[in-house]
Amino acid sequence: MEDWLSVREATSQVSKTLQKAKSTDEIEALLVELIPKFVDVDGVAAIRHIKHIGKTFMSHTYGIYEQFKHNYTDDDMGLTGYIIKYKVPLFINRKSDIPKGVKEVGTYEEGEHYAVIPLLDSSGEVMLVIMTVKVGRPFTPKEITTLRSMVIQAGIIYERIYLKARMEKFRKSSTLIADFASYHTDNPPDNIVNLAKETLHLCKDTIKGAEYGSLLMLTEDGFRFIGVMGYSEELLKKPPIPYEHQLRWYGFGENRWKQGIPRILGHEEILKRDNVNYDVEVGKAIERAQSTLGIPIIVGGKVKYFLNIDNFTTPAAFDDVDIDIAMLIGNIFASSAEIGKHYQEILTHVELIKTLSAPHFDSPSATTDMRNIIDIFIKSLIDNMKVLGPSHIFAIHYPMQSDWVQIYPEEDDIEMFNLIKKIDTSPTENSIYISPKHLYVTWFTRSLTHGYIKILVTKKDFLPHGDWWTTALQLILDYFVSFVKIVTQARNMRYMARSVAFHVGKLLEDINLEPRGHMEFMKKVSPIIAKQTWGDIPEDFIYGLYLHDIGKIMLTGKERQNSGIDTNKHVVLGSQLIEATGLDYLLHLSNIVKYHHEKALGGGPFGLKGSDIPREAEIVGMLCHFHHLLSKGLSLEEALRVIHSHSPSHYSMFAVDNLKLILEVYKDGH
Repeated sequence: MEDWLSVREATSQVSKTLQKAKSTDEIEALLVELIPKFVDVDGVAAIRHIKHIGKTFMSHTYGIYEQFKHNYTDDDMGLTGYIIKYKVPLFINRKSDIPKGVKEVGTYEEGEHYAVIPLLDSSGEVMLVIMTVKVGRPFTPKEITTLRSMVIQAGIIYERIYLKARMEKFRKSSTLIADFASYHTDNPPDNIVNLAKETLHLCKDTIKGAEYGSLLMLTEDGFRFIGVMGYSEELLKKPPIPYEHQLRWYGFGENRWKQGIPRILGHEEILKRDNVNYDVEVGKAIERAQSTLGIPIIVGGKVKYFLNIDNFTTPAAFDDVDIDIAMLIGNIFASSAEIGKHYQEILTHVELIKTLSAPHFDSPSATTDMRNIIDIFIKSLIDNMKVLGPSHIFAIHYPMQSDWVQIYPEEDDIEMFNLIKKIDTSPTENSIYISPKHLYVTWFTRSLTHGYIKILVTKKDFLPHGDWWTTALQLILDYFVSFVKIVTQARNMRYMARSVAFHVGKLLEDINLEPRGHMEFMKKVSPIIAKQTWGDIPEDFIYGLYLHDIGKIMLTGKERQNSGIDTNKHVVLGSQLIEATGLDYLLHLSNIVKYHHEKALGGGPFGLKGSDIPREAEIVGMLCHFHHLLSKGLSLEEALRVIHSHSPSHYSMFAVDNLKLILEVYKDGH
């Protein structure tokens, strides 16, 4: 019982201390410091596991630790590799306790005893390995229980702080990265050196350990520097580094290199590289680095770019989150660089997207039919697939289709096609499936009628790590999803704006400033006159039609009661109101409100004549006059004769002829 109480007390004290930690790095340091206070050990090491690259490295140590200082990869199957693979503690009191297949522990000698315990996250993955050493005295059951209890408690706190830090890192970096990607998608770069420089500074702004950095591009003669941060820009003028040298500098083998798997080197590993000879300047500098993160970036099935991020102060400068961010930035850089390189090829695609989206902000004639939008987008995507490399769209499934549409089918694609149809019948989230030859994308959005668009693409040598092609396709799909949302919002706002404008006009009827039925009449005849005049229906013409007498609201009660409202005053007040609301950029609306009482031969509020009077204003003024005549009891024919009698003094023959067309349609439905 006494032993159990002391274990609980030790665990409680360690837990209280660790609760105050603000970072995982601080927890690692505290564990190394606290363990010797409660367990009789000669050495302690905290060994962090970087899951992205399958590697561990020493983060904090105490006492005797030289014999296990080596940084293991999972493939090494050293003690840490064993722990990471089997996720169980390991206790070694004699050499025979070392599991079969595990490499011997450094300079292991009889009399050395090890306790190696993993910190597991909630999903059972190893986050950290705590290794302790005793010389001459084996671990007692109480010490083993204390160690395990302390490490379990530390794991809970460690994961909580790690997840919090991860969220905070992404929160701070996501906006910067999104802005960077958005800008270079909309503005394809024409200078790769400037793009590389911006990319490295983005790394510095989003990755805490990024102090220095460089970007290299593959050329016929090897890898050439195209961007540096912290190092001399003279490096940009140096001869390319031979391909084989760059591969050795990577250091994880050609197989991982070709998959675009990132790697981290510590200070001692950097010194072991026999090709730290980018040239004298970089070689001398990099020898002082404590940690370097390297990202091979795949384009067209091979490593085309290599991103280096270097730290000169902290051995454990980078974690899995940093690698996530660096890989994302690297892919965005490559995507932007390739888009810039092929800008003329994709210009058609870009212009089509812009043509499709821009009119929704300044012209009502643009389509808001979702089927048409999707068809235009997919046609654009198909026509420009060659920009993204040797590939083609094999099949597409999207809303309003009962089944997949097959495009360019090939015999060896049929098996994959049938498999995909079986495994993904009702997508609910974004997903990308990659096989050696296929890329399958499910893009889910509630903005679409049935919520999704699915694309199956065939391409040689798809890679699961760092393929810029995948990133580029994601960006295009993201743009499309965003555009659909904008179109949907614009359409909803347009309907709402029309409704508001119509009801403001109705308000004038309710307070007896317009004859009854005036808005309904204008609403019915507006499409006819607009199509006859412009071929379509300008949105701000509709607003002007409903709001042409908005100035009457500004009249005083006495002015409203007068038998004849001052036309000069209400059009001036109306135009001032439109200007005050900032809607004067809507030309049809502004012209109609301001000039609908002008007369063909002059004499209106602003004295305009003939062709100086905006056509939309003349038409609305004539329609108002015509409906006022009807509201006084005149028949359609009588009202038309009155309008004729005011031509050409008030109205041009063009306007009167258009009125005849309106009259024919109005008769049918009146």
